Amino acid sequence: MASLASSSLSPRWRNTAGLILRLLVVIGGGYFLTAALVSLGAAGMAAFGMAGSEAVVLAAMLGYLVYLGIGLWGFAERRPMPLYLVTLGGAVLAQGLVYWLSRMGN
Repeated sequence: MASLASSSLSPRWRNTAGLILRLLVVIGGGYFLTAALVSLGAAGMAAFGMAGSEAVVLAAMLGYLVYLGIGLWGFAERRPMPLYLVTLGGAVLAQGLVYWLSRMGN
């Protein structure tokens, strides 16, 4: 199987495919990472004594800043692999922590 660099794709199509993949990872992966961090943050703040409704609202407001930061970093990062690892790996890790914490409460 030929690698992408030695395939018959022209450089224009490789750049376009890389941009589309980066867009998908920044928008989709950033959304999933932000959602997981918001739910983890709300659960953590509620566990430390903050009222549940206030914890959810504060975590949701901070989520906008997190999503903005991920988006800015996603297009400023030159190498795509750290972006893929942080957004997708972080989302899986944070969601796993949320799941684990929800099971501990029962």
